[in-house]
Amino acid sequence: MIFRNICCFAFLISALVFANRITIAETYDLEPVYIDTVGYYAPLDLYPVNVAADNNLVYILDLFHEEVRARRFDGTPVWSFPYSEQWPRDIEVDTDGNIYIADANGDSNVKKYSPTGELLLTIGEKGLLPGQFDRPLAFILDDSGNIYVADRGTELSKFDSNGNLIWNNINSVIPDADLSRPNGIAIDSDGNIYVADSDRVEIIVFDSN
Repeated sequence: MIFRNICCFAFLISALVFANRITIAETYDLEPVYIDTVGYYAPLDLYPVNVAADNNLVYILDLFHEEVRARRFDGTPVWSFPYSEQWPRDIEVDTDGNIYIADANGDSNVKKYSPTGELLLTIGEKGLLPGQFDRPLAFILDDSGNIYVADRGTELSKFDSNGNLIWNNINSVIPDADLSRPNGIAIDSDGNIYVADSDRVEIIVFDSN
């Protein structure tokens, strides 16, 4: 138990490193507060693998029914549509209510759908070159509609709202910027990108520019 606690503590204070900038991760003792449940497993009624939310709805990736389901915060169903992704891994929603889904094994891309399920845009394709994906495991949108995709093969890519590649870090000469198995991504108000890498057991910070 002592060893495990020491390991956890060491992980939490790992340095967040990119180029010559070093930030120390801070820890907070937060007590989670239960609010409510949205949907239930009853059985095979709902099998959520990821979720996103805006000010109006919760958007659920339902793996069993191969659907995106929108529900109100009290659990009331609003709409749903089927998706074509073989292994949906992540989901996001933009300010217009459009849905983005990352397919981590199959098409290896990110698709943008309207709330009615119409395919609006496909971002990337399978491959190991900049602008392509091997396994896009996590992605996030910024306030301008840019898409940041963390991929197991081509690492971190930034696309504009039309799906055009802006930059990719696969050819970075900075070893600390290399990603191995990115499983989570976040962005702060200054545009810094935080990527959780489970193979490196680190969180790596990138400048979005």
